[in-house]
Formats: sequence, structure tokens, C-alpha cells
Amino acid sequence: MENNSLISVLMPAYNVEKYISQAINSVLSQSYSNFELLIADDGSIDGTVRVIEGFTDSRIKLFHNNKNFGHVYTKNKLLSKASGDFITFLDADDFSSPDRLYRMLHEFLQHPELGLCSSNVVRVFGETYNYLPNLPESCEKIRIAGESAFPAPSAVMISKDIYLRIGGYRNFFDGMCYEDHDWISRIIEMFQSKIINHHLYFYRFNPTSIGNVKFDSRKLAARDIVNYLKQQRAVYGEDDLQAGRIDALSILYQKKLSYYSHKKWKYYIELRRLTELKSKVRFLIWARMFMFYPFSLATYKSLIRIVIPVRSKLECLLREGCIAFKSKHKLFTSSIQKSNRQ
Repeated sequence: MENNSLISVLMPAYNVEKYISQAINSVLSQSYSNFELLIADDGSIDGTVRVIEGFTDSRIKLFHNNKNFGHVYTKNKLLSKASGDFITFLDADDFSSPDRLYRMLHEFLQHPELGLCSSNVVRVFGETYNYLPNLPESCEKIRIAGESAFPAPSAVMISKDIYLRIGGYRNFFDGMCYEDHDWISRIIEMFQSKIINHHLYFYRFNPTSIGNVKFDSRKLAARDIVNYLKQQRAVYGEDDLQAGRIDALSILYQKKLSYYSHKKWKYYIELRRLTELKSKVRFLIWARMFMFYPFSLATYKSLIRIVIPVRSKLECLLREGCIAFKSKHKLFTSSIQKSNRQ
């Protein structure tokens, strides 16, 4: 590959003293060497800054926050500092395969129409590596799958031009999570995307990470908001945030938050957070949920996730079937609409 494009790797960090050395080393050992690694410590209170400052590679650039501003602010700060022709991420408690940058850049050079590219993911539970089955690869299937196509949103790479056109994360999601899925969904709606069938990103289950600490009613409510905004764009061409209707969206978020704050969802949240535990332990938690809420839909949604674990081969096969059905339904609907117009 003769192209020598600069790749910006963005790494927000918060209280990851235990893991960040492996994350940084996995970037420095990439087979493709023309990159810059932008790291922003977000006001850590452990030894994270000391570990970062122990690295002397000139490709590392530091942008520390003097206090904890949160994930949205920190990632937007790094995005604004990126000088690369292409931009990707690496969470400070994850790590990359040595050929990740090379393979991702290769896809952009082979397919200039691409706006976003991602890869398959390995989930890391302690010393256990779970290589996820194939994710949807084509742009059409990715759009249908939505958030389920991106089990690790930081695995994506975009061109700098896409960032300049889309912008960064939306501040509405600050402190709520799912800001990355909102960002990705807006990109894949407008531009071509692809997921390559190589396990290039290692996503660590870290009990203290943002995604797990904040996996509560806020995250479930934020997920619903992202889907609501997607539906608005599909129907009206813009969503509440793009139209400046922040107050209306805030009211909806509070309603969702109130709904998911019910006690029955606490069991559901606990089961989702403890995905690394054996089914027997999780089933005991579910049994308590069944005792108190035997007629709740959430009870049986939780049971499905115990019998069919997230990202298992069976779950992926079922999702593939669902995507195929939706694709055929979309073609069928389009053909009917075309016939009616004629």
C-alpha cells in the first residue's frame, strides 16, 4: 500500500491506570506507522496520567482536562484536534490488533466512496476472549441492523471529510451514554459504510468503565431517544435536535427515564451488566425478577437474553434472519409503491 495518509487515533482516558499501557502499546506496535495518537485524560484520580507520561514516542499528543468533563466533551475535544486524513478511536481500556490501521485504511483506498468503516470485535472478559460471529458487512444490512452492527462503537474509522460535514457528538447526550450510536447512525444514513470481517478491535469488559458504570435507566432511556431521532429523520428529514426542539426532546427523555426507573427494570439492568457471569448465576437473579414481576414483558425479555446471550452465534443467526426479512420487506414495499405511482 503506497498511500501514506495520516491516521488520527483518539483515546479518551479516565481512571484506567491498569489498562492504558496495553492500549497505547497496541497503537505504537501497528504495522502501519503514519499515525498520531491523541490522548486526553479526563481528570483521572488514579495513576493514569503518570502511565501516559511515561511514553516518549513523538507521535503521541496529550490534551489533558483539568477536571472530569465527561465522554462527550473529551471526544469532541480530540476530534477538533485531529490532523489526520482519517480518524479512528481506541478506548483506553481496550486494545487493537497490530494490523488494524493498515486493514482499515486499505478499505478506504479500495473504496473511495466509503464514509465509515468498522471491523469485527473480540470481547475480552479477564483472560477469556470471545470472538464475535460475523457482523453485517454491506451498507444496506448495516443500516437495517442499526446499533447492533456496532458492539464496540470505537472500532469505527471515518474520513476527515465526513467529520467536517457531520460534526462531533451532540451535547444533548452528555452524561447519558449512546452519544456514539447517535453519531454513527447519522453517518451511515448519509454515507456508504462497511464492516470488514476481521477481528481487529479487542473490547474489554471493564466493570469500572463508563459504559458499565452508567448502565442504568439513563442508558436505556438514551437508547430509546436515539431510535426516536432516527425515526424522525426517516419520516421528516430532520430530528428534534437538528430543528432546535431541545425542550420537547428533554421532556420525552424525562418520561423515558421515569419509565425505566421502575423497580422491575433494575433486575433487567443488572442482568445486562453481568453478561460475563455464568448462566446459572444470572438465572438466579432472573428467578427473583419472576417472583416479583411474573407478568411483565421485561421479565421475559431478560429470560431471552439468558437463554440466547448477546453476540452468541445463535443470536447473530437470528439477527441475520431478521435483517434478511427486513431487506425483502423493504424491496416488496418499494415495488408496490413504484407500481402505485405508475
